Amino acid sequence: MVQTYLVKRKSGRWYAKYRKPDGKWSHRSLYSTTKAAAQVRYSQFLKQLEERELLFSEIRPLRLREFADEYLRYVKSHKSSSWHSKRSNYLHTTILPFFGADTHTTAPSRANPKEASEEGSDCRRDWARDRLAHVPTHLSFLARRIGRSA
Repeated sequence: MVQTYLVKRKSGRWYAKYRKPDGKWSHRSLYSTTKAAAQVRYSQFLKQLEERELLFSEIRPLRLREFADEYLRYVKSHKSSSWHSKRSNYLHTTILPFFGADTHTTAPSRANPKEASEEGSDCRRDWARDRLAHVPTHLSFLARRIGRSA
């Protein structure tokens, strides 16, 4: 649960003070000068924070193939056909062959770069693939944002 407080500034405005996931404190204006209205807006703000926490807690691994298919469906419905064909070509000729279609979007990296440089080019290639495989960790969140339910 996120730490939050309702605070009144010298200007007379009410703010929600909360700690972000990185540990830093932040403020959000509640656009109110009365305590009653601020409390109502503060409760709405808390609901939004809870929904955001639940949204991020339900991230599940997707195979890169599934994510690519969802992404292409999104591109097809929201972008031009030429953009869709470019993205499709790029995914099918570069991204999926490099990472592997069955790689999970949340796959952790396994190799150490020093070990990779000592063991040869195949190991370096595998290290690069494994190391970069963790980059799309939050892409499953994006996939849900474009229409997939968890």
